[in-house]
Amino acid sequence: MILYAFKCGKCGIFECWLRLTEVQNEISCPTCKGAANRVFYPPGLMSFPHAVRKRIEDSALPKIKKREELSGSRQHHHHHRHSVKARPWQIGHSL
Repeated sequence: MILYAFKCGKCGIFECWLRLTEVQNEISCPTCKGAANRVFYPPGLMSFPHAVRKRIEDSALPKIKKREELSGSRQHHHHHRHSVKARPWQIGHSL
């Protein structure tokens, strides 16, 4: 038998042990006898504690940062010109 999750419009989410041959996408709620639809979860996430599941879901969202918040700016802030004739493969070899 497999544990399936269903959601009733009145009572909320409940779980039910069913045989593979008995499972349907809609069953009657054991509390109010109303229609309850099957809830699908990603594999393995049902057994995680709520805090872990929330952290996994939050990590999937992109983090938006302002330019000022970014560390390690890639811009040069010193006042010399970079040589156009620089040849990095000849460092230490003067012409």
